Amino acid sequence: AMSPYAFYVWIIIIATGLGVSALSLTAWLLGGSLFCSVASVMMYFNVCYTPSMQTGTRLLGSTFALREFWGVPAMLAQNAWLIAYLNVPNYDDKWASGLLLAFAGFTCVFELCWQFAP
Repeated sequence: AMSPYAFYVWIIIIATGLGVSALSLTAWLLGGSLFCSVASVMMYFNVCYTPSMQTGTRLLGSTFALREFWGVPAMLAQNAWLIAYLNVPNYDDKWASGLLLAFAGFTCVFELCWQFAP
């Protein structure tokens, strides 16, 4: 059995991983290069975890404010789905319809994460 604290830590790790993966996918789709993907992830961690960016947060240490923490990974996934949809050559395809549905779903997830953050 997992303690509630360990469960929360794993959820934080998974949410951050999904958000960074979505950012990496978005950079790769827009830039067309693996270098763009690697550079975007490096800039993400450099900007988000520097001491100057931590001064305005509600928490101490290398963390986001809670509302931004839950909303940012959902927003990055939403952006990845939108860019993937815009890159589809034929919008009548079932793949494009699935991407549009995923975009709508992640819009709802983003709004819920932003509104009801702990």
